[in-house]
Amino acid sequence: MYPFRLGIVRERTFPVKAFEYCYIFMYYRSMGYFRLDKYVVDVLLRDLVGHDHSPAAFVVYLLLWRRTFGERRKGVKLSHREISQETGLSKSAVQQALRILHRRVLVRSRRGHQTDTPEHKVERPWSARTTSETAA
Repeated sequence: MYPFRLGIVRERTFPVKAFEYCYIFMYYRSMGYFRLDKYVVDVLLRDLVGHDHSPAAFVVYLLLWRRTFGERRKGVKLSHREISQETGLSKSAVQQALRILHRRVLVRSRRGHQTDTPEHKVERPWSARTTSETAA
């Protein structure tokens, strides 16, 4: 309810109470942030959305990035259903997105056994290439 009222508060179309400003400030302040490599936005966005015609793959990659690097973890256990609920994509779109990300070696997923929830690990192949090029 309050995030939508933020635009109305800025326009000042009605009188706003001080506690609403405080709540909005605390709501957005508690959300936090995470770092993202420039390569992801500058190159990967164009490749996944433009070349592969899969904006869903980019959305899934961002979610997995946030849940791994954003929380300083190596991997995250998420089912296709959980990913679809968090991104708003259909389960089949998530499956197709993960196929594309696996093919491009941007995400590695492994299961303990056939029916286990997969653990997804986000790969950054451009960072390994950059360090090896600078060393040479």
